[in-house]
Amino acid sequence: MAKIKKKKLEDNISVFSNTLPYWAKYLAKNISNAYIINDDILDAAYNYFLEDEGLKEKSTRPNIVVDPISAHESGYKKNLVLKKIKNVEGVNILAEEQLIKCGPNITIIYGKTGSGKTGYGRLLKKTFFSRSEEDIIPNINVVGKHKNITAKFAFESEDDIYELKYPDDADKPEFRQFAVFDNNSVKIHLDERNKFEFRPKSLEFFGKLNDAIEKIKTKLDFDIVEKQRSKDYLGLFDGESDINNLITNISDKTKIKDLDKHLPFTEIDKEAIKTLEEEKIKLLTLKKVKEIDELDRIKGLIANLKLLINDVNKLLNESKILEVKEAIKNYAKKHNLTKKEGLDNFKSDSIKNIGSKEWKNFIQAADKFAKIQYSKYPKEDDKCILCQQTLSEEAIDLINRYRIFIKSQAEVEEQDALKQIDKLKEIYKELNLDLFNSNDILTIWLSENKPTILTELKKTINSQKKLVKSITADLKTKSYSAKKELKIDVTDLDIIVTELKSRIKKLENKEPKKEIKEINKKIDYLKHKEKLSQHEPSIKKYINKLKWAKAAERKKSKLSSIKSKSTKEEKRLSVIYFSGAYIKSFKKECKRLRGNFGVEIKYTGSSGTSFRELKIKKYCPSGILSEGEQKVISLADFISEIRLSGVNKGIIFDDPVTSLDDERKENIAKRLAAESKERQVIIFTHDLVFLHALISGCADEAVKRSCHWIEQLDGEAGKISIDCSPALEKKYKKPTKAQIYYKKAKNSNPQDREVDIKNGFTSLRTSYEALVIFELFGGVVERFSDRIKMGNLEKVIFNVKIRDKILDSFAKCCRFMEGHLHSDKYSYKKPTLEDLNNEINRFIETKKELKDLIKSQK
Repeated sequence: MAKIKKKKLEDNISVFSNTLPYWAKYLAKNISNAYIINDDILDAAYNYFLEDEGLKEKSTRPNIVVDPISAHESGYKKNLVLKKIKNVEGVNILAEEQLIKCGPNITIIYGKTGSGKTGYGRLLKKTFFSRSEEDIIPNINVVGKHKNITAKFAFESEDDIYELKYPDDADKPEFRQFAVFDNNSVKIHLDERNKFEFRPKSLEFFGKLNDAIEKIKTKLDFDIVEKQRSKDYLGLFDGESDINNLITNISDKTKIKDLDKHLPFTEIDKEAIKTLEEEKIKLLTLKKVKEIDELDRIKGLIANLKLLINDVNKLLNESKILEVKEAIKNYAKKHNLTKKEGLDNFKSDSIKNIGSKEWKNFIQAADKFAKIQYSKYPKEDDKCILCQQTLSEEAIDLINRYRIFIKSQAEVEEQDALKQIDKLKEIYKELNLDLFNSNDILTIWLSENKPTILTELKKTINSQKKLVKSITADLKTKSYSAKKELKIDVTDLDIIVTELKSRIKKLENKEPKKEIKEINKKIDYLKHKEKLSQHEPSIKKYINKLKWAKAAERKKSKLSSIKSKSTKEEKRLSVIYFSGAYIKSFKKECKRLRGNFGVEIKYTGSSGTSFRELKIKKYCPSGILSEGEQKVISLADFISEIRLSGVNKGIIFDDPVTSLDDERKENIAKRLAAESKERQVIIFTHDLVFLHALISGCADEAVKRSCHWIEQLDGEAGKISIDCSPALEKKYKKPTKAQIYYKKAKNSNPQDREVDIKNGFTSLRTSYEALVIFELFGGVVERFSDRIKMGNLEKVIFNVKIRDKILDSFAKCCRFMEGHLHSDKYSYKKPTLEDLNNEINRFIETKKELKDLIKSQK
């Protein structure tokens, strides 16, 4: 049986696209042809959507067939290598004018904590793809303006070497072809819902389609809001009529035919308005409508006056006056009781004003202060808190009586009685007795129509003012004098109101108010009819807009439906063409990294984009796994996605094995060495065990490696020594590197010559370090190894003369090497070619002398 050929991803996308409605198919066509979805394309698709949903008249359309999506040029380089990182400025305290050379396979930058690895890590996370991007802080030790954050990256592609600058070229595709992993990435990989950043390029179709649909939805929302914008037609239709009611309640449910019932406005309607206006004028001249309104107004003012008078009467009746009397008597009683129970106990010729407010405040404050000083006061042998004299028995008794007085119930009751008097004082103070102002409408009317009643009212009110003044004085002095109630009789006001009602009724019986009201209604309707005819096109257009907006609101679900359909299809195809391969790769990586901890992968889709979450039986891995296990799983996740990207050319790690045991470090080192055959691997580390494991891994996989040293020297981090690290110490057994710099310096210009000479001394310094490790101490202990070679102990030799010779030469190398701030003693002297040559020869002599000594002792 013949094997059925699996359909291509692009063919599936084409089939899906051709099932879409015309407007969405138009978008799909442009996306598949790699066109940018610009405003013109969005406008056209939006109009097609409106036509498809009956919101716009259909236009003539070309037939659309969506062919398989084009594998259009993405800008990614097929053969891309990062050659150099250089000219870093403005990043933390990183030294400037440094250079990191990157090998084609694996590059290791070794340095201790604080050497500048983190600074480079932050820069690279900003530059390349990273799930844990960080802000870069400038050098906080610099006073004044900081330099801008910049760096240069040299790339090679198809034998072409070129440079890109960060941040100027940050949007270039080369920067998306490298990815960074560090400790901050671990929990993001483990606990967060992560978007697949690297997938088959064609799957981006769905994200672009959904993005375009969302923009069309925004256009629709904008048009709906614009068409629903309210119009103020009510100002045109002052008064009441059926037309006014129709306009007041205008909405998308308003029927045009209901407006047409009131149209057109004719010449006959014009004449009708004129006739009705004339009839209204005749009726107005016959009777006094204005007089009725005036009498109604006076009637209302009298009713209000009656309410004010009743308020005054309530405060000046017998019951209220008695309440004032009782309040004053009660206060006097409580005051006397306070004096009798308390103040008589404190009478003294030596203290004046006992019982005054100042005296009470004084003893209360003294009591509070005493409680702060002592837990129990006063007691025998205590001192006065004011004069610090020892208290006598009489003084202790007096203080205790003071305290009893402060807590006295009589004092409290006196204060309550005083509060009641103050409350009454406030009530009478706020009482309004200015009821008749000479300019008031009611006062004028009463003076013209009821002068006797007005005079009597004013006379009584004046008497009430005197009574209020007397009551207020009694409350102030807290002494009572006999008083009688004084109320204003409002009977005359009731009589006036009755008279006014009678006059109004008589006028109404003679006044055709109802007829005038009916005429006004007819006039209002005809005028509204005229206004409606003038604004008919605008009003009908507004109603149609409201109806369109209502219909458009219902059609928004069609956009959401297509977005949902697109997301489901993206998820389905992602599982077939990507997710399955990712799961397979992830499981393989877990196995290679010894991380089979039962981690499962959960997929979700949203807006045409796939996401993944890592779970262990529905729990976040970080809550289950140890710190080392978490790192292994996050590395597996990182590497799996990168391997499936198809565009990634390099991965960068910042201390990837922190907190791991040596066995896991060795395992990860072997895995990264193997991965460097597929893509560049750059590793920053401070871990010597891991460094050694990487070297061994590279040897096992037969891949090239480059090792550099990063240090902090003289307050500057990020000092790079190219091809110089603990990994390369064996190469420095001979002064070959220093000799190369010597030859180079001989042919250099003066400026470059000094740099080459200094680099020569740097290399020679490392040679002396190798001499101590491998010759003087026989390689028993190596800095990059985690074991001691006991069998090499027989090679160890120690000679004071050779020791001093090595120390002297090493000091000279340190004095002249690049990267050190030299003391004033040597700052005037620059190293020369002769100095370098002499020291190289001296190294050769010392090495030979040491070898001869070793042979002589065998």
